[in-house]
Amino acid sequence: MRPNRAPGFQGPLYSKTVKQWFNPAAFTAPYPGTFGDLGRDTLTGPGLSELDLSVAKSTTIREGLRAQFRAEFFNVLNHSNFTTPESGCL
Repeated sequence: MRPNRAPGFQGPLYSKTVKQWFNPAAFTAPYPGTFGDLGRDTLTGPGLSELDLSVAKSTTIREGLRAQFRAEFFNVLNHSNFTTPESGCL
């Protein structure tokens, strides 16, 4: 579903806050069975930022026997990743 741009809308389109990433007053729902006047993927959500880290150390104990120490850390920078708006929001 592609929305229509609201006629006469003034103001910022992206407020970029956690509670409201875009201004919903800037869009209107199209008539049933039609596409809106905005292009595909016009509205973008926040970017994805993720950093994972893995450290491994292998040691040979004797021939044919090895031990491995492994540590894995996910989302090391503790960055919040919010989802994009759902199609039913408009």
